[in-house]
Amino acid sequence: MGIIKTHASLICALVVAIMVLGGWFIFSDQLLAEVWSCGASVTGPKQPVWDGRLACMNASELGDVLAGFFAPAAFVVLVVAVVLQGLELKAQRQELADTREVFVLQNELIRAQTEATVQSAVLFRDQNDILRAQEDARIEQAKKDAFEDTLKRLANLIHTRLIGRSPLLAIEPSASPYASMTTVLKPLFQKRLRGLSDDPNTAIGSAVTSAVFQHFSFSDLNTVQVYNRYGHRETFQAAIALISRASDQARELGDDTTSLLNELRTDSLKVIMQLYLNNGPGEHNGPLEVG
Repeated sequence: MGIIKTHASLICALVVAIMVLGGWFIFSDQLLAEVWSCGASVTGPKQPVWDGRLACMNASELGDVLAGFFAPAAFVVLVVAVVLQGLELKAQRQELADTREVFVLQNELIRAQTEATVQSAVLFRDQNDILRAQEDARIEQAKKDAFEDTLKRLANLIHTRLIGRSPLLAIEPSASPYASMTTVLKPLFQKRLRGLSDDPNTAIGSAVTSAVFQHFSFSDLNTVQVYNRYGHRETFQAAIALISRASDQARELGDDTTSLLNELRTDSLKVIMQLYLNNGPGEHNGPLEVG
């Protein structure tokens, strides 16, 4: 049924051509039967020219008959051919129009696919940016957590090892003959440094301030040594390591964290402890004076 609908015009033209030619053949036969009797009486019986009558025609008569018969038929065929050609051209124009429409639809589809691809690329880039930002934030938070953990460990060390069992600093006697020959033991921190805050930053700041004040109260820093009771030299080394680690972490985190360490003056505590360690262990068998 689809083929018949597609070529309905062509089929109609062929049917019309066949009917016209068939009618022309019948009409020609009747006409020849009326006007051609092959020498018979005009009033005699009429017989079709095809009924054995062609033999009585000479070449000229036969040519005239055929020419008269096929000329209209040729004209009908020509008309049908022109009609068929017109139908074919119309079908080609329709096919071109359909092709052009399909091409337009394909272009729109390609354009839509291109836009979808661009949108997907933008979405993928945005997702990558989000994931990268989340990863950067996670890494930044991990660095902050590590820095805060270092400060907590330093504060805990100050609470438990430096305040709870305050290391004594052995002050060697001066070389002057008028000075006392007794080794004087001084605490690292001022005696009033008790009950530090639970906040790590506050505890570290208070401890550093007290240690710096006590440090500048000594007259001869070259004679100050760590009196190594309860492993205080190891405690100093552990505190120096934690301060160094906190400084490295602060440099990675940026100016805000570095400013915090500068406010806490942890480097000052590190320098003081390192100075006392470099002066050697304060192991003394002689007389001691606790100052």
